[in-house]
Parts: sequence; structure tokens; C-alpha cells
Amino acid sequence: MLDFLKGALPVAFGYWHLHISGVALTALIIAPVLGHAFSPWLRFRGGKALAVTFGVWSGITLWQVPVLMGAILLVTKVVLGVQEDGVCVVLALLGMMALVTLTFNSAALTLAALLTGLIVAGKHRSALGH
Repeated sequence: MLDFLKGALPVAFGYWHLHISGVALTALIIAPVLGHAFSPWLRFRGGKALAVTFGVWSGITLWQVPVLMGAILLVTKVVLGVQEDGVCVVLALLGMMALVTLTFNSAALTLAALLTGLIVAGKHRSALGH
């Protein structure tokens, strides 16, 4: 929950209350994900950044991206029985990138979705067998 809030609170405050936009918004979204994935306190070996990514996109979209990503994870893992966690995560990230690109019509958000997707997918590469 703390990792989720680490992404959600600063991004939501900056986006909804301070009205940050453009390149600054992209940086605001990427900062918690990068900070979690490559923590300087852990010799730049952080976590996989999935929870903080859910938080970041909850702060921006409130419910749309987290519900879509959660549904994709649930369907791929439980319904389709995909055993590889990395595959499930990458499919959820692709869904997130598609939703943000098609729904929000914002270059800053599209870039942020692409960058967060690449960071999280990169952190899950060992789960993909690479």
C-alpha cells in the first residue's frame, strides 16, 4: 500500500491541484517509478515498480488505468492460466499504454505511459526468461 501511495499522492496532487502539465507532468509521473525501480538507497537495485505504477496512474486517471491493468492481469493469470508473471505484466502494460494514448490525447501522458511501461517491463525481464 505504501508503494501505491508513493506514486498516487504526489502525482495526484501535482496534476489535480497544481495543474502540472507538459514535460513537467511526464517527469512527475516517471519520478516515483524510477525512484522505486532504481533506488539510490539500494545501490540502484530497487523493486519491480508495479505497485508504484498502479499508484501513479491512479493519481492521474483515478480508476481507468488501474481497473484495466488489474482486469488484464486477472484474465491472463486466472482465466487464461498464463503461468509466466512477466507475460501477464507486459500485457497489462500494453493495455495501459493503449488506453492512455487513445483516451487522453496528451503527448505528455503518452510519453509517460511509454516510459513507465518500458521501466516496469525492463524490471520484469527475468520473469520473461531473459
